[in-house]
Amino acid sequence: MTTLSDTPSWSDQPAGGIGALPDLADPTTPTTPMGPRAARWPWWAVVAGVTGLAANLTSMGATTADRDPDPLEVVENLPRLQYHVSFVLGLACAASLVVAIAALRPWIEQRGGGRLSAAVVPPALSITATLAVIAACMAGSLALYLPGGVDDGTMWIEGLAAAYYYLDFGALIGWWGAMLAAICILPMTMGERRVLPRWLGVVTIVLVALPALAAAATGLPGLPGLTMPVWLIAFGVVLTRRAG
Repeated sequence: MTTLSDTPSWSDQPAGGIGALPDLADPTTPTTPMGPRAARWPWWAVVAGVTGLAANLTSMGATTADRDPDPLEVVENLPRLQYHVSFVLGLACAASLVVAIAALRPWIEQRGGGRLSAAVVPPALSITATLAVIAACMAGSLALYLPGGVDDGTMWIEGLAAAYYYLDFGALIGWWGAMLAAICILPMTMGERRVLPRWLGVVTIVLVALPALAAAATGLPGLPGLTMPVWLIAFGVVLTRRAG
């Protein structure tokens, strides 16, 4: 005996079947927030920007060859504490940025609209995090070997000079990775499917244009280390409102 049921048949189900997943490539599709702390993780990007900018500023030398022609004498009189602070801040920047990148990946997958440019953002930021560790450890070597350091007197002065020369731009050049990430964020601030505010796009264009034009005109490699931490701070603040 056949029993009729009010249970809908498979043909009555909406396209995609029972329990179909939302289209994550469509930014208009409602998505489930990533837990109760979904709007808090972008603050790691803000911390990375603040500590990165501070580390960059404290790592740079404060003299020039025309003012101090003897490089070895300059190195012997470097302020050890300055480089110790830069070392700690640089590692804090790298660690904060790695956490931000890990949390950013699923947000990019959900809100990136399937754009290749959006997928580039996390690995581009990873370049900055990696080179931040290298620059921090170069500053740490100066803190270690300069007068007053734990290993004072155990390193040749020429070796310390090499670390000092590296840090002239060393802490700044890694931020070209963040600059690439900023460029790749631009499509997400434009058009009908934008998921980030237009003002962030305007800020991004300004902060990217300055180092790009300076590099093209003069070969200056370090300006992204001053503008891109500011961009990262702005990006993180925006995400605290948009990541929930």
